[in-house]
Amino acid sequence: MILNKTYSKHLEIIVPAIILSGMFLFVKSQIFISNQIIFSRALAFDLLVGIPVLHYILQGNVVPDFRKLLKTFTICLICSTFLIPNADIEIIQIINKWLYPIAKIWIAYKVVQKLLIVLNDYKVQSLKLKGHELYIKIIENAFKGKIAEILKMEFNVVYFLFAGKRESNYNNNEFGYTTIKGTVEMVSAFIFIIAIETIVAHILLSKLNLILAIICSYGSLYLIILFISILKSRTHFPIIIGKESLRLQYGYVNNSFVEYTDIDYIELTTKSSKSELMKLSAFKGIEKHNVVMHFLNSQKITKVFGIKKQYTSIGIYVDNPELFLEQVSNRINEVPDGNKL
Repeated sequence: MILNKTYSKHLEIIVPAIILSGMFLFVKSQIFISNQIIFSRALAFDLLVGIPVLHYILQGNVVPDFRKLLKTFTICLICSTFLIPNADIEIIQIINKWLYPIAKIWIAYKVVQKLLIVLNDYKVQSLKLKGHELYIKIIENAFKGKIAEILKMEFNVVYFLFAGKRESNYNNNEFGYTTIKGTVEMVSAFIFIIAIETIVAHILLSKLNLILAIICSYGSLYLIILFISILKSRTHFPIIIGKESLRLQYGYVNNSFVEYTDIDYIELTTKSSKSELMKLSAFKGIEKHNVVMHFLNSQKITKVFGIKKQYTSIGIYVDNPELFLEQVSNRINEVPDGNKL
C-alpha cells in the first residue's frame, strides 16, 4: 500500500519521463525519418503543449503548481532542440537563437548566487560546528528536498571513504554495533567478486559498445566505493539513547528516531517470526541481529538518498545488548505513561 502511494505520488514525473524517453527512440526509427516534416511538427506540439498539460493533470491539483509547470516546459524546450532535426520549425529556431543564451546567463547567475550563499553560511556555521556536521548542515541549508538528500549522500560517500577511525570513545548512552564477526570479511569478498565480474564484463561490452561498457563499469565502481564508505562510517554513527528519543542508525545510510512511548516491547533474540521485520543493518543479508524492537505505531526509517520506509518491528545488532535493554527500559519508565518493559 505504501509502495503504491509512493508511485502515484511521482506519476507526474515518471509518465513524462517515459514519454520523453520514447521520443528519443522514435526519432531514430525509419518511420520518423521517412515522414520527418509531419512528425517534427507533431513532436513540437507534444513537447511544448502535450507533456506540460499532462504534467498538470497528473498533479491532481485544481490550482496548478506553476513552478513545476515552468520546469517541465523548460526541460521540454531543451529536449525539442535535440529531438527535432535541422531545427526546421520556427519556434525551435527562436529557442536556439534567443532562449539558450538567456538560459546560460540565468544558470551562471544562479550558480554564483548559490556559491555566495554557501560561503556565507560556512562562515556562520564554522563558529559552532566542524567536520562532518558542518558540511552536512551547509548542504541542508543551501538545498532542499530530494536534491539535498542526494548531495548529502554523495558527500558522505566521498567523506567517509577517506575518513579515519573515530578518535573519541563512545559516551555511556552510545552503543556500537561493529563487533559482529564476518561483516567486513563477507563484504570484502563480495567487493572482490564485483571487481572481477566488472573487468570481464567491461572487456566483453567494450567490443559491442564502449560507452555502455564505461557506464556499467562506473556503476560497479560506485557500488564498491559505497560499500567501503559505509563500512568505515559505522563507528562514527552509534545508536544513541537520548533523553527525548532513541536514535537508531547504521553508518550514514539508515537512520530512525523512535519515541519511547511508541515502544511496545523489546526482545533479546537472534530470531523473529515476522517476515516483514525491518533490519537496521545496511548489509541485512550478511549481518544478524541480537535485539528486536516492536512498536505500537508505525515508525519511519530514512535510507539511501532520503528514501523513507515504514516498519512496526526492527532487528538491530548491539555490541552490549543487555546494557542497551537496561538503559532503554529506564528511559521508558521515566517517560509519563511509558510502557513498563
